[in-house]
Amino acid sequence: MLRIMSAFSIAVLLALTAPALCRGGSPDDFVINEIHGDPAGDANGDGLINNGDRFVELVNVSSEAVDVSGWTLSAAAGILHTFPANAVVPAGYPIVVFEGDVPTGLDDCAVFQTASSGAVPIASGMDIVNLSDGSSTNSAFGVIGIDNGQSLNRNPDLDAQDVYYLHTNIEGANGKLFSPGVRVNGFPFAADCICPVSCDMDGDGALGVSDALYIIQTAAGGRPDPGYYHWRAGEWSPCSETCGGGTYTRTVVCLDGNGDAAPDGFCPDPKPESASACNTHSCDYSWSAGEWSECSSLCGGGTSTRAVVCLDGSGSVVADSFCTGSKPQTSQDCNEFACTYVWAIGPWSDCSVHCGGGTSTRTVSCQDEGGNIVADGFCTGVKPAVSQACNGDPCSYSWHIGPWEDCSASCGGGAQTRNVDCRDQDGNIVDDGYCAEIKPSSSQACNEDPCVYSWMVSAWGDCSAACGGGMQTRSVTCQDQTGNIAADGLCTGAKPSETQACNTEACVYNWVVSAWGDCSADCGGGTQTRSVACQDQGGNVVSDGNCADAKPSATQSCNTDACEYAWTVSSWSDCSVDCGGGLQIRSITCRDQFGNVVNPERCTDPQPAVSQACNAQSCE
Repeated sequence: MLRIMSAFSIAVLLALTAPALCRGGSPDDFVINEIHGDPAGDANGDGLINNGDRFVELVNVSSEAVDVSGWTLSAAAGILHTFPANAVVPAGYPIVVFEGDVPTGLDDCAVFQTASSGAVPIASGMDIVNLSDGSSTNSAFGVIGIDNGQSLNRNPDLDAQDVYYLHTNIEGANGKLFSPGVRVNGFPFAADCICPVSCDMDGDGALGVSDALYIIQTAAGGRPDPGYYHWRAGEWSPCSETCGGGTYTRTVVCLDGNGDAAPDGFCPDPKPESASACNTHSCDYSWSAGEWSECSSLCGGGTSTRAVVCLDGSGSVVADSFCTGSKPQTSQDCNEFACTYVWAIGPWSDCSVHCGGGTSTRTVSCQDEGGNIVADGFCTGVKPAVSQACNGDPCSYSWHIGPWEDCSASCGGGAQTRNVDCRDQDGNIVDDGYCAEIKPSSSQACNEDPCVYSWMVSAWGDCSAACGGGMQTRSVTCQDQTGNIAADGLCTGAKPSETQACNTEACVYNWVVSAWGDCSADCGGGTQTRSVACQDQGGNVVSDGNCADAKPSATQSCNTDACEYAWTVSSWSDCSVDCGGGLQIRSITCRDQFGNVVNPERCTDPQPAVSQACNAQSCE
């Protein structure tokens, strides 16, 4: 096992030391995640509990490595640490500044440095921790308790809100007072980091075999994220009791991403319950009878039934053996009187034909008094007729003539048609053979006058150019006297022209300028611009070469007056304590004469104080 761990750690070290692209970045690429100013435990692992365990943890939350060489970390006491040359923090990795020795065993997952000032003093009241690259600053505000003995941490790790919580009060801490270089639950920050055995991988608050097992199991494919492990809960068992209080049970196991069992400590979420109370109602039982059903027969004797069940105190159905006394009756006789039968007669249907004699039918059935159909033999007397003759009058037929359709041609001779069909006296269409008279014609000639053709021209279209000569077009078609378009060969005389020249006068070009735009700077000299275009007399933009005069300037200088800078301070905050000596803070910004915030280096006057002592009187 030890040989496997050593080879694996070397592979990780080589991966982390390989050349990587990095950039200058800014303090906003970092989150000040954890601050520890009052040690009550050995945070740096040197075997001592002292101020050397004080630290500040920052995490690179950008997507690239950031070079922090020359950057500073400061608090109310002044500059705590100046980052040395070639200090590069990989993307997603933390950098931790300790007052004393740095811990070992986590070098693959974090960057550790000892404060260049030799101390990481955090004020006992309110303090401000600043990360600065010389031109911009990222600050974190926190109330640091002098006697809490543990670090303050964002909740959850890397949360965007500048709010800090006592380490032991955060989910996943498992009682730990601090977590320099790793998350509160002991997992590394970077997703590609394979944590060495000194990481508390299973979150049980101790370092041991289970943590090493985690590394060995995941060495082949890289460290999975905390979601790699999950709880699987089985189905609940039946309740152990039907009433009076029982228990549901189920199996709950921790599984890895392959579905294999893992120690419970590997799963990050709280373990689901494996037992639950059930059937807590009292054990009082009674018979419950439903409504009687309809009788199975309307007459002559039938049966009616109902459901009868045994209920417990909650109203749930249980076995009949739980109820005492005789079970109520579930069936009884009904409708025992003799049945009476009659003929039920339906209406006559329509006649099968309109004339010449047809047939109409109806339904006739034997029914009891409930309307149920029975065999005809139950009814007395002769069964009424189910059919009869109808529409015996002879049929009469005549031709029905429709209107003429439009002529197929507007001139020169065409044809038009109409519908002619044979119908009976009720308007029903029948075969033509039923009509005795000769069938009227269903077509005839029409519009036999000769066609006259002439040229039809439209108005001229817009000219293709505003000046310098263009073309315009119109449509020319041959049409008959009714407006139908015909082939050009049917019209006599030359076809009128479809195009002609237009706007042949020479073009005149001039420069057209817009109003000046806003100045690019409020002071110190800026630039404003305007559009300058060459246009013809029709307002069309053309190439600058068409304008003979020199092109007017499109830019000019503006707001050349020098800029003025001064410090702007906010009101002092409330004192951090009511007595015994506290701290007040305020924000300080460098602004120009227009109120714009600028780089502090532009303000030449000494910067006003950021903090001051307050309520120095002794507490009574």
